[in-house]
Amino acid sequence: MEQNIQPTPQGATPPNTPATNEPQNKEQTLQAMQNELNQAMQSLESDFAKKCVSLCENDPELEELFFSDKEQFFLKILEYQNQVFKEEIVPRQEKVANLQGEIEFDNKMQELDSAKKQWDSQNPPVSADELLAFFTTLPPEVQKELEALPSESVFPTLLEIMQSQKPQEQNQDLPQQVNGSPANVSSQEPQSDLPTQRY
Repeated sequence: MEQNIQPTPQGATPPNTPATNEPQNKEQTLQAMQNELNQAMQSLESDFAKKCVSLCENDPELEELFFSDKEQFFLKILEYQNQVFKEEIVPRQEKVANLQGEIEFDNKMQELDSAKKQWDSQNPPVSADELLAFFTTLPPEVQKELEALPSESVFPTLLEIMQSQKPQEQNQDLPQQVNGSPANVSSQEPQSDLPTQRY
């Protein structure tokens, strides 16, 4: 039986195209959206005077304000300008910002995936998956600091943090010391030899 194969629409991603093309398509979309935003800004600047004339013609009270109270008139015009900007420009700005965030996230994930493969290829003492699982147990402020690092530095830094916490965990598991310390050691002296105070 013959299959009815539909042609791929222009600009669409073919079914068998690798997913690696997606960021490029998003960047092309972003460029188009930025161009549209710039055109909308230019149009607002060039057409705003005409919009104000049309507004006055359709609002006799506003037109009267021009002669009776110029301060209130221009306040109304400024309010109208803000309204037009909010309706015609802000939504475009938000869409551009959202897509920029998506592209940055996609790029970061690709870099992290490459760094993960590179890390595991070196036969490290702790695998990338284990380090990522450890990452989820860290405080939010530490996670943010790690996310700001270059991708190639994430796994070495995670390993350092993990290893720095192991001595503390081992000390917590040790049995309590028996009573009887040397007479010249006072309980009031600072415990400067603790691992956490050496660094």
